[in-house]
Amino acid sequence: MQTVYLTCGLPGCGKSTWAREKAKEDLNVAIVCRDDLRTMFKGVYYYDTVLEPAIVDMAMSVLDILLDRGYDVIVDETNLTKKRRAEILSRIRQWCERKYGQETSVLPVGQLSFRRMPEPAIKVICVEFPEDERHLERRMKENRGYTPEKWTEVVEGMKKTREPVTLDEGFTNIITVRSTDD
Repeated sequence: MQTVYLTCGLPGCGKSTWAREKAKEDLNVAIVCRDDLRTMFKGVYYYDTVLEPAIVDMAMSVLDILLDRGYDVIVDETNLTKKRRAEILSRIRQWCERKYGQETSVLPVGQLSFRRMPEPAIKVICVEFPEDERHLERRMKENRGYTPEKWTEVVEGMKKTREPVTLDEGFTNIITVRSTDD
């Protein structure tokens, strides 16, 4: 059964590290990461509001292509808001409708029911990373072109927008990954 893992957590919390480790363990797992696409365009990480819609479109297209080819996929992003998670879940629902020819549009937005889909269905698991003060410190060490002050501003802003993840959003399961740092 194919699986999509949606990471959810603040910058520096270990989402990308977890994704890389998971992909190394299983050759059938591929990663879709908008940060990597941003880096691809500039050679270094750079967030550009003009380019961002293209980055999002590319990430969702790559998700479709990988699912078409039978991969399990990790969507490695912060995914802090229900709205952002609903956009990805909606894309997965659309893929399932194309793949299986089943209509699920009667469901409320953000609600997925793969029970209607013939086997094999697809699992969508949220991989949540709890907040930890060390996250900001790690991210500031990486720099990515931002000053420590700018990273503090960015992460503090993200903390304010973070919404709790629930199964009601349409996830098959939610798992929590805690940092193993000492």
